[in-house]
Amino acid sequence: MDSEKKKKIKIIVLSILLAIVVISIIVFASILIIKQNRNNDTPTIDEPQENNSQGTDIFTNSYNEAISKRILTTYNYSGTYEFEESVYIYFNEYSESNPNGLTQTEINQIMLDKGCTNLERNEFRKIIDREKAQSTSGETITISKPFSDQTGTNESFGYYVVSNPSGNSQGKVYGDENLAVIVKDSDESVYTFISLNYKKMSDAVSVADSKETLDGKIYVFENTYDSNGRLLYSITYTYKIIKTV
Repeated sequence: MDSEKKKKIKIIVLSILLAIVVISIIVFASILIIKQNRNNDTPTIDEPQENNSQGTDIFTNSYNEAISKRILTTYNYSGTYEFEESVYIYFNEYSESNPNGLTQTEINQIMLDKGCTNLERNEFRKIIDREKAQSTSGETITISKPFSDQTGTNESFGYYVVSNPSGNSQGKVYGDENLAVIVKDSDESVYTFISLNYKKMSDAVSVADSKETLDGKIYVFENTYDSNGRLLYSITYTYKIIKTV
């Protein structure tokens, strides 16, 4: 009888231990599932449209933490800048993963419409630079971290003023050295992305290892769309500092 009792006790103990193990596995698996679901609920970062987007998607899809918090984490943008040149052009080319992209025929037509005779991208870039220089003649962009008279300290956001012969526009700056955005005060649906470290918007978003920082210059990202809102091409310009603030 003692032997049978011992066997029964062992069976009961083993059953209890097995139940504990099973429950632990279930609990652990549940925790992992919950964490995974939370991660899936976190907004993902797609390569953004690089400038003058319509709407305010930037504030619902965080390109970086500083932008989502509407703060500027660096003073290194501070200064007055003027247009220098384009350094990167990207055509929204067709591919299987980008069925709404441009065919080579459409790209050629865009270049022809700009006056390109050789249909070369370097020729297209030179024409774009010439047009940009004419449109920004006498224009400057000043970026700073404003001083608060009430608190006696700098605000958490940045501030910008675009000055040109026809007048001034102003707004706020949010972001970090890798990627920041200047948002127009009068219309938050108008904004422009800038960077101190990257000439490609996708690199600025992903914080690529290969930084291309230029002393005394900022990168300004600009998109061009057709009348239906279809992205045609993206251009990165450099603006050089002409005055510190």
